[in-house]
This record gives sequence, C-alpha cells and structure tokens, in this order.
Amino acid sequence: MRSRGYTIGLLLLFAHVSLAQQDTIVESGPERSGASVRAVKVADRLGVAVHFQGTSDLHYYANKESAPGGFALQVETAAEGVQFGDVEFPKQSLFYDRAFEKEVEVFVGDFTVFIPIVSAPKTGSAEVTVKIGGIACTSKLCLPPFEKILSAKINFTDASAWPVIQWENATQTSPSPSSRISVSGRINPQGFSIPIAMALALLAGVSINIMPCVLPILPLVVMRLVEQSRQSPRHRIGLGFAFSGGIVLFFVVFAAVAAIIKWRTGVAIDWGDHLRYPSVAAAMFLLIVVMGLFLLDVFSIRLPGVITASQSSGQGLAGSIGMGFFAAILSTPCSGAYFGMVLIWAQTQTWIVGMTAIVLMGVGMALPYVVLVGFPKLLQKIPRPGIWMDHFRKAMAFVLFYLAIKLALPALSGDRLLNVVKYAVILSFALWMWGGWVSFSTPTGKKWVIRGLAVILAVASGFWLLPSESATTSSSIDWQPYDSARVNRSVSEKQTVLIKFTADWCTNCKVVEKTVFHDPKVADLIRTKGVLAMMGDTTQKHFPATIDLREIYKIPGTVPTTIVLTGDGTQHQLLGIFDKQDLINILQPLPEGTK
Repeated sequence: MRSRGYTIGLLLLFAHVSLAQQDTIVESGPERSGASVRAVKVADRLGVAVHFQGTSDLHYYANKESAPGGFALQVETAAEGVQFGDVEFPKQSLFYDRAFEKEVEVFVGDFTVFIPIVSAPKTGSAEVTVKIGGIACTSKLCLPPFEKILSAKINFTDASAWPVIQWENATQTSPSPSSRISVSGRINPQGFSIPIAMALALLAGVSINIMPCVLPILPLVVMRLVEQSRQSPRHRIGLGFAFSGGIVLFFVVFAAVAAIIKWRTGVAIDWGDHLRYPSVAAAMFLLIVVMGLFLLDVFSIRLPGVITASQSSGQGLAGSIGMGFFAAILSTPCSGAYFGMVLIWAQTQTWIVGMTAIVLMGVGMALPYVVLVGFPKLLQKIPRPGIWMDHFRKAMAFVLFYLAIKLALPALSGDRLLNVVKYAVILSFALWMWGGWVSFSTPTGKKWVIRGLAVILAVASGFWLLPSESATTSSSIDWQPYDSARVNRSVSEKQTVLIKFTADWCTNCKVVEKTVFHDPKVADLIRTKGVLAMMGDTTQKHFPATIDLREIYKIPGTVPTTIVLTGDGTQHQLLGIFDKQDLINILQPLPEGTK
C-alpha cells in the first residue's frame, strides 16, 4: 500500500506540474531535461517541489566528489517572508561511467526535489525563486556547467488545496556557503581564482608524468635524454626542447579543438570523453597495441630520430616532437582528478583564460624534461644504458597491452569488442610479417611482395572486422532485455512475443542477425504487428535467459534459437540458422497491432 500511495502521489504531482510551464534546463540533440516549480504538501508539511522531466540518457550528478569539476546538482529556494528548510533529494540512480570504470550516483529522467517550508504567512501570496546549478552529462559527452533560475507564484490562502505527495527522500542537504550558486557570476564550486587555477593546471601537468599510462614510454625517453646528454649543448637543447614541444603541441591542439567545439555546439569536453566513443576507443586500443609490438621489436620504424638522438637533421627533431606528442596522447586515459577538475573549470572561462589553462597543463608535463635537458648532470645518476634497459623496455610492452585492455576496451561491448580483439591479432601478425620476414639482405622485389601482402592483410581484415558504428547497429528493431515476467504478462494480454536467444561467442547468431533481423521487411512486420521483441543473452551459464531456455523452453542451451509466442498460445521455434521467410510466414498472419 505504501508503494501504491507513493505512485499515486507522484502521478498527482505530475498532473499538477504538467499544467505549469516546463523550463528547459539543458538540451543536447534528442537529450533534454526541463523543470517546473509547484507548491505541494508532504504529509502535514508544506513545501515547494521542483519536478524534473528528462530523457533517459541525460543525468545530473548527486555527489560533488564524483561530479566533473565538483558540479553536483544544487537547488536553492528563496521568497520574501518565507523560510525554507534543507533541500531534500530523491533516491539516486547508479550510472556506470565506462571512461573511468566506476559507478557514480546520479539523478536521471523524471524526479522531484522537495524543499520544505519552515515558516510562511497564513494568507497572501509570494514569488518563489528557485536557482538550479550543476552539470549534465549523457553516456557520450558532458554539457557545459549551467545555472538556471525558475520562479513561481504561490498562494498561501489556498494551502489546504495544494496537492499531496508521498515523499521518501534519500538525502537532506543544504549547500555550503562555499558551493552556493551565484546568479551574478559563474558557477565556481571549488572557489578557484584564476592564479590558483593556473597553478593547479601546471601542477596537474607535472603529475601526469607519474601516471601508469606514461610509464611504458619512459625507457625510450630516458635513452633519448641520456644520449642527448653526451652531445653538444646546442644539439642537446634543440632535441630536448623538440620533445617537450611535442608534449605542449598536443595540449595546444586539444585546447583549440575544445574551444571550437564549445563555440560551435556549446558542449564542454570532459577529459576521457573520447573513451565513450567506441570508434575512438578501438583506434586507441590498436595504437597502444602497435606501440607495444614496437617495444618488443616485432617491427621497426626506420626513423632513427624516434629511437635515438644521433642525428642533427630535421628527422631527429621530427622524431622528438612525435615522441612527445605520443607521450601526451598516452596520458589521456589516466591523468588524475586535478586534471579533469582544471579542464572543466577552463571551459567555463573566457576562451583566452581557458586555452591558457589547458596549455599550461602541457607545459607542466614537459617541465621535468626541460629541467633534465638544461642540467644534463642529473642524468648521470641514471644507470648506464645496457641489457637492463632493453629488458625494461620490453617489459613495458606488456604494461602497454594491459593498459590497452583496461582503459580502452570498457567502451566496447559484444560484437565490436570481439571484432577489435580479432583484428588486433591479425594486425600483429601483419606487423610481424612486415618486420620479421625481411632483413637488410632480402632482395628488394621479395621485400615489396612480403610487405605488400602484409598491408593487404591488415587493410582487408580491417574492412571485414571493423565496420562503422552505424553498420553494427543497423537493425531497426527495438530489442528489450529478456524478462520472463514481462513475457508472461504480455502473453496473458494476447500480445505476440519474439525472443531471440543469442550469445556473444555465437558466430551463427551473428549470421541470423544480419540475414534475418537486419532485413527491413522483418523489422517492419515486428513493428506493425505490435510484437514485443526480446533479446535473451545466454553468454554465461547463470544468465536468466540461459536458465529459462533450458528449463522453460526445453532447449539444451543451443543458440541461435528464436521463439515466437503468439497471442493464441502457439509456440514457434526456429533453431539454428534459418531463412527470413520462415519468420515472415509466422508474423504475416497476425492481426495488425496485436497487443
């Protein structure tokens, strides 16, 4: 009864607030969230309810500790002659952030924030002002920090007629003075002044050098710096500053891209956003794998400037700049909390201040190398290069492989994950052909043939295994996760249910997906006939779909299996690979919009 009362209360509140004007809080493409303000009662308490209505992929952060830049959702209420109590937030939802591999507490979709009234006049009315601030993100990007002011006129004379809601708050919080929203200025929860923010940017850059993502490239950097220390000061300083310049160049490019995106779309880039895009994550995974193979001497790059600093030519400078740029790229997946905090802050400032802060992070990362180049005697404390450094360099290749899996692949799932791993194996073989099947003594013609075959193998397998994101999600069927209770409920309501039992490791399942369920006629029939399409994942033995396939449908775990349960109680089973016409023949006789 308590749950039913809570639901009825929320429905009443929704009906009440639907009459109020919904103000848009944030919006990005199809994702949107708005809010409205109404007077309500919770038991015997009067108060103000801020009702948020939004799409399912747009969320606000519940805690300052997990929010980008500390921009948790904040709500403040003020009205002349009215005293309000602490803000009461609803129960949070958990959102798994793939870029940082952790669950964070968020508010998503439709929810209500309640602010109780402690004291107010018995009669008359008051203009209530509600200030809302924070940051909103989707699973792919974070929008700029925002602040929004809503207002509503509340009549205390008819307080007895205010709608009643059942309220179960998760937390009670009152914004601290240091984190309050200022209407006249920018939201600044950390209280940064520009000089402090710039100092933090420099410190964040320096701290990148101790991150595990940069560790694998350090042997190459150390060998380069040791070699440079033996050369003329002019040569040493030139190559050293070229390496440091490559680091700074990456941050300059990043700052420019962030400024352009912010200017054209209003979207703020969060550090790690690129890992939310499967194509970018796959490319980064493959790049790190290739770098690991290079450290293992599977192949070599015939640019001595990339390995040593023995040249005085432009190639040596280009190699130094390239290595510095690559070191900065490697730092992106795990660059620390300060880094993300400063980055979010930078994008709330003017473009000059913001770009300066981002570039300063690059200067901070390059600073230790500038010091080593300027004072080469410090390098004398490093053991002389020898077999230990070669072993250390090759050991770091395996660290790279681990980081590639841990940091890039969480953004991939299902077929794309398997295909990217398969391609990595084939690419590794092609690189081994390129570097291991030829030598300096190999005839030129034979060398061209072998390396040409390696390129063809890598390119052809890439076209086969690395389709675009749209190609892997081209089915227009709205697949729902398997739920036996929902299946029973739908069948009892005479709605046809189609269950596609599949598994990530099942090759034949992918054949059925492409030849049957990607067919427009099949998808159109499922939609027009009102069929509930469910995907039963049997990848692991303990999954509910795996158990039900065996115990309810009496099929011993064989996939692919497609089962159609019609409204008249008939069960159709399509086992293994089948023709799309078999499914069309089952669906066509069904009446339109079967429910």
